[in-house]
Amino acid sequence: DQVVIDVTSVIASFERSFAEKKKEIKKMAEHRQNMAGIDKKRYELTVMGWYRLWFPLRDVLVELEALVRRKEVVTNSISELKERAEQNREERKGMNEEVETLNDELGRMGEKSEIEMKALHEAQGKQKEVESEIRGINESIGDLKNKERSDEKQIKEIELEIRKREDALLSNGKANEKMLMERKVRELDDQRAGLEEEVRKTKELFERNKENYRAKESAVERMKSEKYDSDKKMKNAIEDLHESNAVAKDKLARFGRDIPHIVQEIKKNLSKFEKEPLGPIGQYLNVREEQWTLAIEKALRQNMCSFVLHSQKDRKLFFDLCRRLGVQCPNVIVTNFNVPAHDTRRNEPDMKIPTVERMLQFSNTTIRNCLIDVVSIESLMLIETDEEAREILDGRCPVNVRKAFTRSGGDGMGRNAQGGSYRFYPNIERNARANFLIKNKTYDVKELNYIVSEEKKKSGELGEIIRKDEAVLKQLNMDKAQLIKKGNELEQKKNFKIGEKNKLERQLRDMVDEEEEDNTIANLKTTIDEFRVNIKKINNEKEGLQKTREKMNTRLSIAKSSVADAKKKLEKASEGSGPIEKRLAALKADIDRIDASHENFIANKKKLTVEEDGFHDKFVAVDRKKEEAEEMAELRKSPQFLARFASTGGKPAEFSDPPDFSEMPATDEMQKTYDDLDMEVNAAMAAMDAVSYDENVYRKMVEEFNTHKKSFKRLKAVGRELRNCQTERNEKLPILRHAVTIRLKLAFQKLMSMSNYCGELRVRTKEKVIEIKVLTHGEEKLVMDDDDERGRNVAQDLKGLSGGERSYTTACFIMSLWEIMEAPFRCMDEFDVFMDMVNRKIVMELLVKLATEEFAHSQFIFFTPQGIRELGARDKVQIFEMPKVRD
Repeated sequence: DQVVIDVTSVIASFERSFAEKKKEIKKMAEHRQNMAGIDKKRYELTVMGWYRLWFPLRDVLVELEALVRRKEVVTNSISELKERAEQNREERKGMNEEVETLNDELGRMGEKSEIEMKALHEAQGKQKEVESEIRGINESIGDLKNKERSDEKQIKEIELEIRKREDALLSNGKANEKMLMERKVRELDDQRAGLEEEVRKTKELFERNKENYRAKESAVERMKSEKYDSDKKMKNAIEDLHESNAVAKDKLARFGRDIPHIVQEIKKNLSKFEKEPLGPIGQYLNVREEQWTLAIEKALRQNMCSFVLHSQKDRKLFFDLCRRLGVQCPNVIVTNFNVPAHDTRRNEPDMKIPTVERMLQFSNTTIRNCLIDVVSIESLMLIETDEEAREILDGRCPVNVRKAFTRSGGDGMGRNAQGGSYRFYPNIERNARANFLIKNKTYDVKELNYIVSEEKKKSGELGEIIRKDEAVLKQLNMDKAQLIKKGNELEQKKNFKIGEKNKLERQLRDMVDEEEEDNTIANLKTTIDEFRVNIKKINNEKEGLQKTREKMNTRLSIAKSSVADAKKKLEKASEGSGPIEKRLAALKADIDRIDASHENFIANKKKLTVEEDGFHDKFVAVDRKKEEAEEMAELRKSPQFLARFASTGGKPAEFSDPPDFSEMPATDEMQKTYDDLDMEVNAAMAAMDAVSYDENVYRKMVEEFNTHKKSFKRLKAVGRELRNCQTERNEKLPILRHAVTIRLKLAFQKLMSMSNYCGELRVRTKEKVIEIKVLTHGEEKLVMDDDDERGRNVAQDLKGLSGGERSYTTACFIMSLWEIMEAPFRCMDEFDVFMDMVNRKIVMELLVKLATEEFAHSQFIFFTPQGIRELGARDKVQIFEMPKVRD
């Protein structure tokens, strides 16, 4: 291993030395290359110097040309700014007109909102009035209940008094029987009254259950309505997000995700069609008044996304094109493109009536003709509200009106004196909106994402509330069924008690009582009957009040429904103003932007006019500079200038006089390059003067480097071979270790057996531990496994042996080590101190035999405090005795 380390160190040292030599050779090679490039750089300086002589004239010509171009640009820009300023004013005029229209519409909507607010206040007033009446009825029912409880208490006290008096009259047998029957009748009557009270309470619980059910059902319906609105808003926001992504790529995407691909494919195959297909129809339409957008889209329906084709041949080609694209073919209308614009005056209603055709602007005549033929847009009337539409269409429908549409999306047909049938269908879709014909539709992605997040959260919360309320409704239904069952059972019990009571009363009437009844008891019974009649009246009055309360609850539900409808109408009226106000704000922002642009146009025009006025002076100055440059160019042909230029090497042969100005580089760039190259040449010359360079020394250094490089390669080969040997040694080391371990075990066993001992070694290489187990009984077999019972009883480690046995075992172990290890000197000190004479003699014989016969090439030294006369004189053995210590 040390040899490998030393060789590796030498190789690393050689590598560092070679690296230094290589750097030195590289530096000398660079110096040699720099010397070779100086002549080339000097020639480049000569070329650049020739160019520099013509730069003034070239720059003047370039400046003159740029000035001419700039004058042309300024003149064109002034004309363009003038035209754009005029367009700006026209656009602002159109926006002002739209602002006035929207303000008028906002005023009308404000009036409608005031009417709806008044209706809401009236509905809320009615609701409060009904609630007040219900509270009064509840208070009256409470007073009657208190009075009923007081009468029942009096009845119980009187019955207790009657029972006391009757107990005193029980001595008479017949009277006793009669009194017992009368008592039984009273008990049955009490039970009947108790059952009637339970029936009454059950009915009250049933009515309360019905009220709770109606209230909870109404709340669930309201929550479902709110959840529907929330889901609708979230769905619209998600659709707007998807539409914004699609429209950002192509505006036609609002008519369908496949429409842009179809239009693009039509353009690629345009030559195959007889006439260029038109579509989708919606892109050729523009609504004059934005308030009618939803109504017009409802009137045109699927035709908004339809395509118009000239012939059946074009229709077949269009279908084939869609099939190749793998998209669903949109609706197709075939019409002749060569037909002039239709005259619809004969089929139109009165000019004061707004129609779909009058509210649309068409950018293509064929599209107008197509919609007239297919939809009859000239006879589709537009009406403000659903109420107004019902009023007009039901008997007062104008002539030539085929159908009518409202701003909320409702539609219907009308009748008049000439005939027809009245139908009107309001738009049941809540929060309906237009999708295709909205002007300047913008998407606030951040706001849309916020709406999606909030409405999703709100929808989830409402859904959880609805689930809980529906569970409550289910429980109320179950309670209702139980109350009905309980009421029926109580009625049966009550009827049974009444039957028993009637039977006893008939028996009492048949009995002849000769004795007069106690007047006091009779009076008490009469009082009880009066109280019961009074309780019956109270119950009848209470039932009447409860029925009245039910009617009032019905009126309250109607009032609440009216309030909710009024709120919805008010919200709907207010919602319409939101888009208008938003549009007004957008228009005002656009007007401010247009005004700012106009001011910018005027300011830029003034600047350009000033610049245009200064062109004359600039042209005069440039002409003067040109004359000076031409005069200087002529002077360069004089002998004085030629002599001065010759110092740079003279004019290059490949250049003309004057050179081609179009191929000359820029003056600043050329001057910088010339200065940098001049500095580089000067620095290279200074470096060459500072560095001593000898070609012979350079060549000799290269030859020595190449020679040493070969020696270094051989040394690296030797290093690789040594590392391979080291690897092989490490691979065979486990085999050698195993063999040495076996030899050690066998030698130890052989030495131990000389004293009739059985010894075993366990070598644990990983832990670097050798375990020694000894069996001192010859007839037993040594087992090293700790789980063996005999091994635990007989086999012992060194701590369990006697002093002599341990010393003998230790000596055997050391002698075993000597047999597998080579050492020139081997020593043992006081090895026999604890041995008995037999083991000591055996060990001494073994040591002498090892020292004189088996390992005669090594020297052994043994120390013992005991005598060794028994060894006697032997060859190759010297005995040294120390003198005894005297007292």
